[in-house]
Amino acid sequence: MERWCNQVAAELLVPVSALHTALRSERLDEASVPTAARKLAHTFRVSTVVMLLRLLECGHVDRARASDLVGAEVKAARQRRSAGSGGHFYRTQARRNGRRLVQAMAVSTWEGHATCTDAFRLLRVKGTRGFRELCREAGVSP
Repeated sequence: MERWCNQVAAELLVPVSALHTALRSERLDEASVPTAARKLAHTFRVSTVVMLLRLLECGHVDRARASDLVGAEVKAARQRRSAGSGGHFYRTQARRNGRRLVQAMAVSTWEGHATCTDAFRLLRVKGTRGFRELCREAGVSP
């Protein structure tokens, strides 16, 4: 059942007829497979691994070459993930909260109308340092 579901998903994501049409403009040889797979993956909006597996299923790449390329893609993805490009918390929070809310809470807190605890909870930050960093990212200064 799972194999059938995978085949249906593959056909929906990368239909064989559309893949063959796209490959007419690509010259697929041993050296060009990685580049072509990335380009096709972008065209079909799937991962390079999915495209390599689809190329294998359709007989455009042999099993050994596909296995090597998939292994290289997985390794590269792990390296990118471990590189620490996980975003910036305070920049994200400033966007989520909005500049006007951060500014209103900052002014209210600095004037003594709101407690720091309320501001921290509402803006989803921990401590004074986090509050200052969020205000800085939102362009609000005391």
